[in-house]
Amino acid sequence: MTTSMVDLDSFTCGSDPIEAVMYLKNNNVLFVISLNNPYYNEITKLFTIEIKKKEGDRIYFRTING
Repeated sequence: MTTSMVDLDSFTCGSDPIEAVMYLKNNNVLFVISLNNPYYNEITKLFTIEIKKKEGDRIYFRTING
């Protein structure tokens, strides 16, 4: 199974990282976001996440149970 990675800090992700997570949450996706990103706290309130890796201020996570 191939894992895709989506950088939620990137402009190619779109203007709303929450919408991106909502749309891709049930796929095999690893999301990347900076802890300084203003959407990070909102994402952790809306979704149950599993942090896979932390590099500096960036975390790699998956959503759990949609």
